[in-house]
Amino acid sequence: MKNILKKTVFVMLILSMLITPTMGEEATDKLMLDMITLEMAENTYEIKKLDYEILQYQDKYDEAQRDRFSGGSTLESLLSQRYNVIKAQMDLDYSIWNREQKSKEVKLNSEELFFDYILGLDEIELHKLILTDKQTSLDEAKEKNKLGLNTLKEIRSAELQVENQMYHIQSLENNLSLIMYELNKNLRWELTKVIDVVYEEIPRVEKVDIDIAKVVEESLVDHGDVVKKVQNLEMKEAYIEALDNAGTIKSSNDYVDALRNKELAILELAEAKSNLEFKIRSEFNNLISSEQSVKIKELELENVSSQLSIMMKRFELGLETQAALNSAIREEQIANISLERARLELYFLYNEFVNKYE
Repeated sequence: MKNILKKTVFVMLILSMLITPTMGEEATDKLMLDMITLEMAENTYEIKKLDYEILQYQDKYDEAQRDRFSGGSTLESLLSQRYNVIKAQMDLDYSIWNREQKSKEVKLNSEELFFDYILGLDEIELHKLILTDKQTSLDEAKEKNKLGLNTLKEIRSAELQVENQMYHIQSLENNLSLIMYELNKNLRWELTKVIDVVYEEIPRVEKVDIDIAKVVEESLVDHGDVVKKVQNLEMKEAYIEALDNAGTIKSSNDYVDALRNKELAILELAEAKSNLEFKIRSEFNNLISSEQSVKIKELELENVSSQLSIMMKRFELGLETQAALNSAIREEQIANISLERARLELYFLYNEFVNKYE
């Protein structure tokens, strides 16, 4: 069991944070990644509620400890007091662990929103360039039509491409607004507050280097969900031990119920371990799939870049039009953003896995 003094200090730290003004009261126009992750990891609504929950469990633990020394001396009273202390300590331990895990999760989520916002801005800028290219193609089609070099059908086709591109940009802008709303909500700002971010390079994971067997082995011992079930089993065993010390008849209802509760606790522990291992291995498989996706996107970008090099040489020789060259350039830019998104997904899946299990 964790040292109670350490828990109390942790709880006092939480109490001090609960009365600290939120970042929303001192909002800045330019958001930096470190600022967002620090603020969201401590001051989102979800984290604040967990802070209050820890304080409540601390109160219950303190109350159980007081009752332990001031309650009755009958066997029933002593067993009840001991049970209440163990249960309160178990709940407090788990609430502190859960808060720490949630803080890591929120921090990672804030990073994801930050980089999604950056990529969203880049993607909109790119598709605005594509819109300009398509508008230029439309203008050229109209000029050719005046000279009798094409038909109205070709003009309408070019117009549809412009319209579709405008709708696509609108969709991207709507998605960006949703990211902005979520950032503002988690920062406890006004949802519609217009934000600006300090650009940072998209992070990447060069290689997934995880010993999955070791992760499973260690998690089945020290993961919070497993520890809680182990504590629950220990509590049931302690109750049986107390009944034995008191000379309780093994055929009595109390003793039989205690044995059944112990067997149930054993089953719940086994189930928790099985569920946890399944979850770990499934998430690891998703991580490996994401790593493979990045490699595919890298090959796709390499291929598109190679095609662009050929196109540029042909353009210099007068064998390709400016429109064709622009199209090849945009294809490379699209492939690059697609690769960045794949890398970002891998980065977050990797860090989420490490935060949860290592």
